[in-house]
Amino acid sequence: MKKLFLAGLVCCMTFICTGCVKLDYNIEISKGDRINISQTQAYNMKFFTALNPAFFEDGFKKSMATIADNYKGLKYRTKLYNDDDFSGLTVSKDGLTFKSAKEVLPAGFRREDDSFIANKGFVKSSYKIHLFYDMNEALKSPDILAVQKDFSAGLPNAVLSRRRQTRFINNQLVDMTSIQEKYEAIEGKKPDIIPVSTLTIKIPAKATRDNADNVIKDKEYQWNLATQEQPVEIILEYETLDFSKLAAAVSLIVLLGAVLYLVQKVNKEDVVKGL
Repeated sequence: MKKLFLAGLVCCMTFICTGCVKLDYNIEISKGDRINISQTQAYNMKFFTALNPAFFEDGFKKSMATIADNYKGLKYRTKLYNDDDFSGLTVSKDGLTFKSAKEVLPAGFRREDDSFIANKGFVKSSYKIHLFYDMNEALKSPDILAVQKDFSAGLPNAVLSRRRQTRFINNQLVDMTSIQEKYEAIEGKKPDIIPVSTLTIKIPAKATRDNADNVIKDKEYQWNLATQEQPVEIILEYETLDFSKLAAAVSLIVLLGAVLYLVQKVNKEDVVKGL
């Protein structure tokens, strides 16, 4: 059991498959086929400050400010994220189309030509979202590596040791027994050493096909991305009906019929007058 715990802590320290890091993604598609994509990258402050008390003030705030500035430069909207356990940053970009959305997919998602497909008809249109997500790739993103670097920079003073059970993490010899003791000393509910990552997709119609892990409500679907088997495949299909085009066409036909009727009536009156 202790070996399993230590293995889990190694994962925490290297930001791999850990509940101490939250990676959540949202995709929202409007009736006008406009797409908004957002991602939240957040960290369990109770866990990380227990291991490195200086992490929040010295490293975390600086990392979040730098990451936010980088996204703002790319025309993303940014917002600080905070809940009872996690703190971090949410970035989003809206006004995307089915052609451009794949280029804005966050790290970890494959950017393939069939990621977003729209087949538009006169009245009926069909849509398909087909994505693959690999958490191992997501955790190699520059954002994650920047926070990891700032965290590990202050770590040696807290847990660096050549005694007891040690492991090399980020090219530093870390005392895993010390880490376990610090974890056990956390007051209140301790963070779980389990993955935390979801994808939520909202669409303008009920899905005709999906492989979601959870249907939150009608037109809102969710996948657990922190599974043992990677990559995770996401499939979502739906159809929409646009009767406004049909109504417009019928109105145009009626209007043209009325015009033709008036023209014929005027022509008949002119012929009668001519006699």
